[in-house]
Amino acid sequence: MVLLAVMVGALLVLAGVSKMPCLGRVTDDNRIVTHQCFTEVGTFYATRGLAEEFTPFYGESTRYPTIEYPVVSALVLEGAAWVTHRIHGVTADVQQHRSQVPVESVQADPLVISEGRTFTALMFLLLGSVGGVGLVLLLRTLSPHRAVTMLAVTAPAVILTAFVNLDLLVLGSVGIALWAWSRQRPWTVGLAVGLGAGAKLVPALLLIGVVGVLLAHRRNRKIVRQTPTVLGASALTFVLINLPAVALHPDAWARFWTFSRERPEYFGSVWMALRMVRGHAVPVSLMNEVALAAVLLAAAVGVWIATRTPVAMAMALGAIPAMVTFVDVNKVVSPQYSIWLVPLIVAVVPLGLAAAFTAAHVAHYVETWLYIKGISTPPVGVDKWYLAAIAGRAVSDGFLFLWVGWRAIQGKPSQQIGHVEATTSARRSPS
Repeated sequence: MVLLAVMVGALLVLAGVSKMPCLGRVTDDNRIVTHQCFTEVGTFYATRGLAEEFTPFYGESTRYPTIEYPVVSALVLEGAAWVTHRIHGVTADVQQHRSQVPVESVQADPLVISEGRTFTALMFLLLGSVGGVGLVLLLRTLSPHRAVTMLAVTAPAVILTAFVNLDLLVLGSVGIALWAWSRQRPWTVGLAVGLGAGAKLVPALLLIGVVGVLLAHRRNRKIVRQTPTVLGASALTFVLINLPAVALHPDAWARFWTFSRERPEYFGSVWMALRMVRGHAVPVSLMNEVALAAVLLAAAVGVWIATRTPVAMAMALGAIPAMVTFVDVNKVVSPQYSIWLVPLIVAVVPLGLAAAFTAAHVAHYVETWLYIKGISTPPVGVDKWYLAAIAGRAVSDGFLFLWVGWRAIQGKPSQQIGHVEATTSARRSPS
């Protein structure tokens, strides 16, 4: 346990330090490419009104764009801003004064810049703690050899993506949920999934495997008691964390949903690749419909897979089809989405596929910035390197989908009646 915690801590410290060259720099700085150090975390403080008045559940402001994230992510940002104000002695009078001067003046204020550094440090500490706890607990469910091996294999993706945005909240919640599932702690699973879904939605896809287990073992009293508890606790947590936001600021709460529905295709997506090749974009409404249908179909496949796999592995294996589909049919695939899949990769994926995943996603991360800066783009024609990076990432994700499907086809419906037996089997043969 101690060794794993030290290794994960060192990995996350390295990830945080790697972002230092980009702190306080604008996104068009060439250092972003040469150091691959981009992070959005510190920019929220001055660009989203967090340096001014703190308001629970999405700061309400006409001067700044609404935070287009679910409730938990917004609360994390605003909570870190509140602590920053306390540390720097930012009083209500100071906040009021800032709200009356031009936004550009606020952002250029040396005091705000100093506060922004404190805010960034707090966010890195908070995100690193959540992600680190989840990753350590997940690694504890594996054999020592596999834990160290998988941590090493996925380390490049973690280092590059950990602090780009708030996605360590996903890694942490998924890791905690998988650990609690292996330990037969349904309320902890539900709490982790509900809070994780309240931050970035994708942890909710873990429930696909839970549904599959319930269907496969509906005559087993223990599982029939535990799986509905997981589903109910997840839903209850998600509802309770969202209700105050809906009541206080319904328009701000809905911003995440409307933004996701209305946004066009963007960096990293297959839709953007299609536009580059075809010369015109696919209608947004069609992209939404195709994406929804694809994720629902993948979820159905995940349920079936979960019915044909050991109980302890069902949550991870059942989520993989929908997770990779959700990423690859999304209208934007930011490189940090890689970290969503890391806990699933670590938990159940064979070494070869894990290495291919890391290589493809790291290449996509690096090439994204080469494309944004125009370094790999020819004077005329399509950027073939960027297209290749998108295709490589999608293919590596597709192989994950095919592997879990083939594994289910080759297997038989699981006869394990508890997580302990399945966990023992999984430790002997982790893939």
